[in-house]
This record gives sequence, C-alpha cells and structure tokens, in this order.
Amino acid sequence: MKTLIATKSGGHSIQALGILSVAKGRAAVLTDEADTTDYGVKTYRADRLRPTMIGGISPVRAVKNAVQSLWAVLREWPDEVYCCGANASLFAGLWGKVFMKRVVAVEANNRIRTPSKATRLLSLFCDEVWMTHREQKGSYRGKGIYRGLAYPRTALKKYRAKNRRGTLVVLSSVDRLKGKNVAQNIPHEELLERMGKAKRVVARGSMTAWEAAQLADEVIVVPLKRSHEAHQKEFAEWLVRKFKNIKKGKSLREYVK
Repeated sequence: MKTLIATKSGGHSIQALGILSVAKGRAAVLTDEADTTDYGVKTYRADRLRPTMIGGISPVRAVKNAVQSLWAVLREWPDEVYCCGANASLFAGLWGKVFMKRVVAVEANNRIRTPSKATRLLSLFCDEVWMTHREQKGSYRGKGIYRGLAYPRTALKKYRAKNRRGTLVVLSSVDRLKGKNVAQNIPHEELLERMGKAKRVVARGSMTAWEAAQLADEVIVVPLKRSHEAHQKEFAEWLVRKFKNIKKGKSLREYVK
C-alpha cells in the first residue's frame, strides 16, 4: 500500500502527521514551500496557490502547483491520496482521481459546523470525506464519514515541564505582532516544547489551543475576527465547553511583551 498525503503549512501539517502515524506501507508527503514540519518521509514541495494568506490566487502559482502535484503523484504512484487543506491538496486530489486512485478529503480539525471551501470542492469528486466533528454531517454530498480529530499518536504530556512560567503568545501566519514572548511559524516539535514550559498560552482558534490545553495551566483563545474565519469562533466556543482551563480573550496584543 502506497499513500500520498497532500497538506499545507500550519494546522493541516498536524493532520498529515496524524495520518502518517496510522498509514500502512510506504508513505510520502506533498506540502507547500513554507512548511517547516519534519515528516520523516519523502517530502515533495508545491508552490502556494496564494502568495500570502490574505491575497488572491496567483494563476502562475496555480499552474506550477498543478505541475508539481502531478510530478509527486507520478513519482509515488500511490494507492491512496489524502487531502488536508488547500494548496497542494486540490490538484493532488484531482490528479489522484484522474489516475483512478482512492482520494480522501480530510476536513480541518477546527471546523465544527462551517465546512472549508477546499473540502467542499474536493467532495465533488473524492471517494470519501473524513469528518472531524459530528456537526459536519450533511455538508459533503453524502460522502462524510466521522473519524474524529486527525492527530498524531503523540503523548503530549511528555512536553509538559514541571516548572512552568510566563506567557507564550502563539501567532497565526497573518498576525503582525512582535515581542519577546511570541512564537510564529516554528517547527511543531519546538512549539510543543515551548508551550509545555509556559504557565499560560494565548492562541488563535486553532488546534494549537487544543494542544495548549493539555500542556499549560491556562489557555486564552482569541479567534480571528475576519468574516471568512467564522470557523475559528465556532472552534473557540467548542474548546471553552470542552476544557476547564480555556477561556476566550479579546486581543492577543494585551499579552505580548
């Protein structure tokens, strides 16, 4: 069995690690050039569809992404293609279907009720959609199967230090804050270690907050307020209900030093 996992930098890289931890046989990863995650397997790179998280799709980058994704599929010739997020996932999933491979779209872990555009698009032709929350049922043309959070089999407790102190502010890729106690775009392993040493962690409405809840004494979750980031608010509310040590905050800036 050969598996190709198409993903992107950010929270979707965690999903890729989760799928890798249960993959059987040979596996490879296709991700964007900004991803710093060490997957421990053959990793292919594809241009981002958007130069920045807040810009539009670049036609030139889209063509390069399509060619790079095709190259990865042809080189690996996988039996299954797992698609996490946008960027490389879209074309990798499309090429997988063209060559009659099994294509599985994996919804983001922090999507409660609002499905992502990428997964809805992939659901038009994929074989199956992995739902990470039961509330997503009915959003994917009848192809949704509940599988729970896609997360690596990692004992988070090993990162929890005995003497925790200070506040760590974890920024998203679109945040433009600077300070001594901030973390942004760092390898996942390093992020877990830093959160495990902090008494308080402040993060966006992402899986980082979910991880922090199991490492820090207190977690402040501040979801992005942009209209197309409504899923962050939904996930933040879900986290507050699920964890006693998480509460919602108003601004990251007030915690930056």
